[in-house]
Amino acid sequence: WTGRPMPQGLPLGGLAGLWLAGRCAGFFPGILPSWLYMMVDAAFMPVLAVAVYRALRGVPRHRHNLAFPVILLAMTVANVTSHLMVRTSTGVSMGTEGMLYLVLLMITVMGGRVIPGFTLGKFPEGRTRVWPWLDRIAIGSLPVVMLADLAGAPVPMVAMLCLAAAMVHGSRLVGWHTPEMWRFPLVWLLHVGYGWMVLGFIMKAGSILGFVPPLLFRHAFTAGTIGGVIFAMICRVSLGHTGRSLRLPGFVPWAMIMIGVVPVLRVLLPWVAPMQQLLWIKLSGAAWIVAFGVYIVYYAPMLCQPRADGRPG
Repeated sequence: WTGRPMPQGLPLGGLAGLWLAGRCAGFFPGILPSWLYMMVDAAFMPVLAVAVYRALRGVPRHRHNLAFPVILLAMTVANVTSHLMVRTSTGVSMGTEGMLYLVLLMITVMGGRVIPGFTLGKFPEGRTRVWPWLDRIAIGSLPVVMLADLAGAPVPMVAMLCLAAAMVHGSRLVGWHTPEMWRFPLVWLLHVGYGWMVLGFIMKAGSILGFVPPLLFRHAFTAGTIGGVIFAMICRVSLGHTGRSLRLPGFVPWAMIMIGVVPVLRVLLPWVAPMQQLLWIKLSGAAWIVAFGVYIVYYAPMLCQPRADGRPG
């Protein structure tokens, strides 16, 4: 999009290897020193931030995208904080909670362009509307809630901020909606995933005030928002960036339905039928594994071959 080269070949392989090293290092907690694990695990995001910044630097029309390297650097701080809090036996709450908010912030920034853009691209005559002023408020709501929550602000204040964030993000989602989108899984799963952020903030406020069981809101954010948006994005991007038409192969539409059902099993059913919570956890985990297994079966061959249209990449 910027016309600048991104890492490819050996640099891209090195970046992927750096990410993989951080994932693998966690399997050897008794072998690697904790400080080495922290360094390996934390190295990927700042390197990625530099790569993204270099692509954006000096391109005025993409100045707004500089938010992404800033978020990646903030994620590095949250990651290191989690490691340090484990080493000092003070828990990981601040680091992990901060990281969760930052991932939601990235989805908020990215989703404001991708979700209505994909919706309008597929349904140009639809009712999708975008309000830039509302986008700015939605983006700003995440740091406000995060800082209030992590700083230990009064409970009623945090709950009210969560409800306000839910209203803002919900209004944004209503503007993006068009009835035709439910015919196209690549679009509706993005909307559903973002909708779980709205419900997650409502549930967090209810949890703070004692109306909702604790921790369920985290699964709304993770299994619902993060899982749904990521799955929809990798299914679409893997087609477009390998030079293929946006036609979902084989059983992938069913896998998208399964990803859409996962947060219902993991969040709503444990709330209304807590006595069967273990069953809901097993079913949601099984649906998650099957859905991503379907993705691997259909998309791994695409990602391991040259682009179908002969272009580089």
